[in-house]
Amino acid sequence: MKPRTVVRWMATLKRTVIRILERMQGTHLYRFFSHRGGMNIRIKAASDVEWAAVDANLIPGHSDSFPGGNRGVSNFIALKRDHIVGHVQLVRKPGDASSVPEYWLFNLAVRIRHRRKGIGEALTRQVIASSQREEATDLRLLVFENNLPAVQLYQSLGFELKNDPGLEPRLARDKEVFGSRRILMIKSLPPTSSDLSRRDLSGGEDNR
Repeated sequence: MKPRTVVRWMATLKRTVIRILERMQGTHLYRFFSHRGGMNIRIKAASDVEWAAVDANLIPGHSDSFPGGNRGVSNFIALKRDHIVGHVQLVRKPGDASSVPEYWLFNLAVRIRHRRKGIGEALTRQVIASSQREEATDLRLLVFENNLPAVQLYQSLGFELKNDPGLEPRLARDKEVFGSRRILMIKSLPPTSSDLSRRDLSGGEDNR
């Protein structure tokens, strides 16, 4: 086979593979091959310097992020070959004398070219795991109702649509400002096995 023929054949094959992968995006099979193909995605807690890079350069339109160094906030990033490709925040809202602290998943985003590869799911699972380790009873988030891929992702991980009258004025303003309103989703977090063991040893109560 002549070299030029080989080059044309390889180019045609490449275009065909790209079209197939584009049609497969979002499927379990696509994510499987993406991971087996060497995505090498690593989720880690972000340093202040890394989070400053997120705020400055990562994804436009996500300027709501809480600043690095805030004790009530944990910042996580997804890295591929040392490049930041996604981020998320766990925000703890202190409770008062009559309520427990609230845990919120905030500011989840993935670079466009790396979406539908399981990165958003991995970041969300990181926040869920961190919340459970701190014995949170539930995890909350707000998501735009027309962002169906995100809503479906959260539902697949156990989040449910909820209504909170106290949030309604804020969510109504979203409709006016953005043209779409956000919805509240909450995931109940069962105690971990270590939590249950500790309570059993203390006679059913955690007496720390």
